[in-house]
Amino acid sequence: MKDTQATETIHFTVKGMTCGGCVNSVRRILNTVNGVIHADVHVGHLTLTIDPSRVDSLAIQRALKAGQFIVDVQM
Repeated sequence: MKDTQATETIHFTVKGMTCGGCVNSVRRILNTVNGVIHADVHVGHLTLTIDPSRVDSLAIQRALKAGQFIVDVQM
């Protein structure tokens, strides 16, 4: 059976993420967000594949802000 789940890709710039430790912190935060399917995290930016029926960019921004990271959605 083929998986027909709709996904969305979102790109963010991240302020305050300056080292490998920060990258790991962001990954840990994203692992707690229900609806994040895949996270490609690099210093200063990240690309997420999400299930838009379970999470949106605002929820992701809130989760990262709680971890002291400021993110902006790239259009």
